[in-house]
Amino acid sequence: MVAAKKKELKQEPKYASLADKIWRTLSVIDVSKHVVQKHRFSYLSWTWAWSTLMQYFPSADYKFSDRQFEDGTMEIQCTVEIGEGSELVSRFMWLPVMDNNKKSRSTADRAIANPNSVDINTAKMRCLVKCLAMFGLGFYIYAGDDLPTEVAEANDEDAEAQEAAFKQRWGDVNEALCRAHNYFLSHEPDNPDEVWNYVSKELVRSPNIDDRILALETLGNVISLREANLDGSDSTGLEITQAAERLKGEE
Repeated sequence: MVAAKKKELKQEPKYASLADKIWRTLSVIDVSKHVVQKHRFSYLSWTWAWSTLMQYFPSADYKFSDRQFEDGTMEIQCTVEIGEGSELVSRFMWLPVMDNNKKSRSTADRAIANPNSVDINTAKMRCLVKCLAMFGLGFYIYAGDDLPTEVAEANDEDAEAQEAAFKQRWGDVNEALCRAHNYFLSHEPDNPDEVWNYVSKELVRSPNIDDRILALETLGNVISLREANLDGSDSTGLEITQAAERLKGEE
């Protein structure tokens, strides 16, 4: 009976060292719900990060130091130590006191000359969180931090261009859908929404742009069939179908 109960107990994984245990424990924690986005930068709440660390390694401690430069700028330095038994693991990290409200991606451009106490305090807690990432907690947030400024700025420009293109595509889709709807309003005065709702009841309300393009394509085909049964002089259906094909090609 006792032996059976022992088998039911969950055995703790074997670790090569305390450093291995810390990394394998912290690096798998999902921090996404605790990340705050400000401008282009992502920040992990320092209160949540520290409380999470305390849950697993309550003996952890940290200390700060700083370095000042001739131009008046300052660098914060943070050391975090985690001990367990006879083992002690230490990690060191540094961070300039910066104004991240500036648009420049260059650290040199964002460094604050003669920072005040609020600037320093903010930098300290951000440096602490960054130091904790060296143990694995939220490590992936800093992916790309080591990219050259030119590459990072190019990535920002690409992201902005992609966002602008998507907004334009979304606007074109909705404009074409409005045109299709107006067709039914003018050609089905007694019951303008009957075909519209039948063809695109769910798709046209979908938050997915591909669903709306599918609705647009279907509506264009329906309009083309209706025009063919008339005198065939109206090309609204063909134009809407072509718009759907073009928008599909912009994926």
